[in-house]
Amino acid sequence: MGGFFRHGFVNPADSSEFNSSLEIEDAFVSNPTFTYGYETNTSTAFGIYMDVSDFIHDTTSGVAIKIEEVEIGGSPASNVNGVYTLALSSAAGLSENVVIEIIPMKNISTDTDDHLGDTILSTETTKFVNEEATPGGYTSTVTVSVATIS
Repeated sequence: MGGFFRHGFVNPADSSEFNSSLEIEDAFVSNPTFTYGYETNTSTAFGIYMDVSDFIHDTTSGVAIKIEEVEIGGSPASNVNGVYTLALSSAAGLSENVVIEIIPMKNISTDTDDHLGDTILSTETTKFVNEEATPGGYTSTVTVSVATIS
């Protein structure tokens, strides 16, 4: 891409700053929400894409909290093979911020699907739902990629 292209997690304390990573404390108290943004002067068409992992327990192997849903811009988002589209652009001189909310599975009484369409059995709640999950720290990884499009 020619010119400049800056992107990243928007710093909550300074909305003009993009960071390569972001840590959200107490993610199960309220749904983790963050803003991702870009600014560019290029006219090359591009897309910004994201995938997100389950919340993996920091010390106990095999324990995870599933993600029920991902919202982008306040609306439930769909994915293609686990990848969400955050932004598409083909115009120069643009900047855009998009708010993303990751909704962890809180409790289930019947079999249900996670955000990828995988079925979670109600009998698996001790591993996959945060109200019944193993206590401790959990980490979910958001991976963002940028690609030119034609």
